[in-house]
Amino acid sequence: MSESAYGELGPVMEAYGAGCYAAQSLESSLRLLLVFTKLARSGDQPSPEAFENVESETSWISLMQLFKKAKKKAYFSNHDYRTVKSAIVARNQLIHKYWRRNVTKTLTPEGRALAVDDIDQLKRQIITADQIILSLVDRYLKEYGISTEALQKKAEEMYDAGSESHRNPGRLPDDLDDED
Repeated sequence: MSESAYGELGPVMEAYGAGCYAAQSLESSLRLLLVFTKLARSGDQPSPEAFENVESETSWISLMQLFKKAKKKAYFSNHDYRTVKSAIVARNQLIHKYWRRNVTKTLTPEGRALAVDDIDQLKRQIITADQIILSLVDRYLKEYGISTEALQKKAEEMYDAGSESHRNPGRLPDDLDDED
């Protein structure tokens, strides 16, 4: 739909779309962190299969479960842990509850302005957490000598290839589970 098709809701929908994009980025960053922590533990080198396996193995797992696994494999300060956990709650609110709780805000110009502000605040929380995760990913990128361009190319190849079949939905494979 074009922006004009949303009429007065255009700014709200734009804010919501940007928030959803940030939410998806956070989820992807956590999966990428899991790939690198798995490779670091095994001593393996990055490969297309490593990325595909983690994506396939974790696609049915909640974002909070992914974060708990990542936390056990990568260091997070207490502040960073609270920031990411809070952002996951914000992400879930945005994706799963926002419209149900706030649809009446869209009925007035003042309410729509409040909705845009609410959504932007949630988006900022999510982006802050994503930056924390990506700083950890950046360390692995440097360690493995991988460019962001190479990651982009791989993501495009995976997208072009279509979705993976999902093995063992709902649980992490043993090699992504705790060693303890």
